[in-house]
Amino acid sequence: MIMMKTHRRILKHKIRKLWNFRNIRMKMILKEKQKEETAMKLGVETIWQDRKRVLGMPLTFTKYFLSEDRLFLQTGVLNMKMEEVLLYRVSDIGVHVSLGQRIFGVGTIIIHSSDKSAPHLELKNVKNPLVVKELIHKHVESMKTERGVRVSEFLDDGPKE
Repeated sequence: MIMMKTHRRILKHKIRKLWNFRNIRMKMILKEKQKEETAMKLGVETIWQDRKRVLGMPLTFTKYFLSEDRLFLQTGVLNMKMEEVLLYRVSDIGVHVSLGQRIFGVGTIIIHSSDKSAPHLELKNVKNPLVVKELIHKHVESMKTERGVRVSEFLDDGPKE
């Protein structure tokens, strides 16, 4: 009798483990499928994608995509608007994480660029903002070196006497 209970527990544990593995595998397959669908819609292969989150959950229709050379911001359902920034034009990247955002594990990435249509781009309530910022920074630097772009920064010390 005790032996049967032990076997049942072991069997339940193995089934639970197998079920969890199956769920993880299904999530990975769905993510890959979403990336393929996004690539087909944009015509560009995406490296990273996410949605604006509310209370840590992706419930909005604002989507963010990162490709090899561009960053996309898509908003709306019926009236869709797509902003795009070329990565070699990015001049500064910042992260803002408020207390509420820290609780839900999200943050806002602020991107400044020399782009005329979108000089300031905010990726609001993105999951793992520091990791995403570093990913964007890495691709910005690689695009700048690939295109041979040099940005000279000037320090303004104020009016000269």
